[in-house]
Amino acid sequence: MVSLLSILDLILNTEDWQFLSGESFSNIYNEKDTSRINNVYHFLMQHFSRDILLDEVAAVANMAPTAFCRYFKEHTGKTFSLFLNELSIQHACNLLLHPDKSISEICYECGYNNLTNFNKFFKKIVQKTPSAYRLSLNE
Repeated sequence: MVSLLSILDLILNTEDWQFLSGESFSNIYNEKDTSRINNVYHFLMQHFSRDILLDEVAAVANMAPTAFCRYFKEHTGKTFSLFLNELSIQHACNLLLHPDKSISEICYECGYNNLTNFNKFFKKIVQKTPSAYRLSLNE
């Protein structure tokens, strides 16, 4: 304990230090941006299992659809549709832990309208089919 306190004292009183980021670093996100993207995340978390229209989520952000798409990609590094698919597939992964649910039930519960699309997006994101993923959970 004494050694830890000595190290902390050394760090506190040292004259030899440097910034971890460059002097030109500035937080590019203001409070309005943070609030806007949080509102979008909250909306998506509540409604991802149903069909969400681009106009609807753009309205949550108080933006036009094309401006929203640019804004969303700039703030998340992903397109809106990819983000929404990843969110749905993550939920599907959690549901696949329960063997009492069939894959088709999980597909519809996650907001997909057909099993083919569900399997395609699941494999694209997880690199396994839903059945293979479920089997890998039991290994």
